[in-house]
Amino acid sequence: MKPTSVIIMDTHPIIRMSIEVLLQKNSELQIVLKTDDYRITIDYLRTRPVDLIIMDIDLPGTDGFTFLKRIKQSRAQ
Repeated sequence: MKPTSVIIMDTHPIIRMSIEVLLQKNSELQIVLKTDDYRITIDYLRTRPVDLIIMDIDLPGTDGFTFLKRIKQSRAQ
């Protein structure tokens, strides 16, 4: 069975690292990207699907809800 791909997107490095440590305990999860920049995530998603995004709601330059709308719009194209 293919592992569940996960992106961790948070502005705080300690939070990203803590989430990573917790998720690494589950062999069915594969962290494919860790970032604090929503633009990096958007670029990643243009070429690769992902199963789960764990993200901060308050992101520099956007917020989590606007980011989700952008993803939805880009998938519709």
